[in-house]
Amino acid sequence: MKIISRVLKIVLWGVMGTFAGTSIYRCWDFYVHPDLYAVNSAPWYLSIQINAVLTVILVTILLVIMRLVKKKIR
Repeated sequence: MKIISRVLKIVLWGVMGTFAGTSIYRCWDFYVHPDLYAVNSAPWYLSIQINAVLTVILVTILLVIMRLVKKKIR
């Protein structure tokens, strides 16, 4: 069970790191190429907001699973 807990922690930090990395890249890309984003009707940060909601959902699920695993260890 400790191995499962360790893997879940790695996945949790990987998900949060991926979100942070893609968000930083999108912000940088917007400031480097603003003309490309002017063509779209949706705001450029909409994809970051959608990813944020999905990340919060996934992190919540992982935290619930981690809590269940910790209860099994005890």
